[in-house]
Amino acid sequence: MVILGPRQVGKTTFALQVAESRLKKSIYLDLESRADLVKLSSDPELFLESHSDKLVILDEAQLMPEIFSILRPLIDRNRVTGRFLLLGSASPGLVKGVSESLAGRMSYLDLSPLQLSEILPMYNMNTHWFRGGFPNAFLAPDDHLFADWAESFVRSYIELDFNHLFGYNLNPSLMNRLWQMIAYNQSHIWNGEEFSRSLGVTTPVTNRYLEILEGAFLVRRLLPWFVNNGKRLVKTPKIYLRDTGVLHYLNRVTNYDDLQGHPIVGASWESYVIEQIILQKNQVSMLIFIAHIAVRN
Repeated sequence: MVILGPRQVGKTTFALQVAESRLKKSIYLDLESRADLVKLSSDPELFLESHSDKLVILDEAQLMPEIFSILRPLIDRNRVTGRFLLLGSASPGLVKGVSESLAGRMSYLDLSPLQLSEILPMYNMNTHWFRGGFPNAFLAPDDHLFADWAESFVRSYIELDFNHLFGYNLNPSLMNRLWQMIAYNQSHIWNGEEFSRSLGVTTPVTNRYLEILEGAFLVRRLLPWFVNNGKRLVKTPKIYLRDTGVLHYLNRVTNYDDLQGHPIVGASWESYVIEQIILQKNQVSMLIFIAHIAVRN
């Protein structure tokens, strides 16, 4: 099973809580830890096979792309539900070097930042809308500390995390400008050629950087609805930053009152409502996921 989502949404905490709810033992390996990587360095297949009686949790699995091909035969030899729990901050399909598919062998759960139904009635919806759902941002004592968190979050992704997660040598300045442009054009129809002209790069490069943002679960591509799915006409999707707190930071909105008079307010509310609807739908999948893995011995 795979839990996916952006950094700092509580994937590790959630996975460890799931492990505690099971009757059998578990082993946790953080692939950002040098000590845990050493355990898998010589013969990872033998190491994982030796723990076949445990739930094996592999955190940030995309940092070791070869692990996907190693898991495939292990799963096929012993088809027991809930043997492996993988955590990832990047879409597996975009990780450089992943050549083996786990299709049909893994179920997936997208873990999102805090959603509205999780904070009511203890907290105010306006705060949730303005600061977004990342726990450290939402629970910041004041808006200044929220802005400090958002700045560190964005800088960390631009300067380190994108290259670290996906294994590409991305241009930080280009990624920063694209992220800003998407924030300024929140909820607009995607026009790759127009963005590319503004960035001074080719359209394929812009599309690739957009895929990285989407693969890091920071951007949502909302496809148009078709009555007839067989139509050849391909309509352009809308693009949204998934978290409104990050959106407001990139648009230099400093507090909730300023948001009410800011040009981004309509697009922000639109994206907030869309995201909450999608997350509410995904909550059912999370309940099924927890029930499915927790009852296994």
